Amino acid sequence: MESHKAANLGYIDSGIRTLELAQKAYSLHEQQDVYEKRKLADFVLSNSLWKDGMLVPSYRKPFDLIVEANKRLWITLKC
Repeated sequence: MESHKAANLGYIDSGIRTLELAQKAYSLHEQQDVYEKRKLADFVLSNSLWKDGMLVPSYRKPFDLIVEANKRLWITLKC
């Protein structure tokens, strides 16, 4: 039972750190050199592609969920 509780706390801690990273991603990206920018992109993105001259990002989990929630929030705010 104790190991299960510890696993749950680890999962929550990991989720919190991921959300904190998502909030800071833009400012982190702007401050980093090219090598670090690439590492951040590889952590957040997977299998992105070019379509009609534009980059179409494909986000890794849980960043895909954050992007979708953000899109829904913007749609709600525009209405």
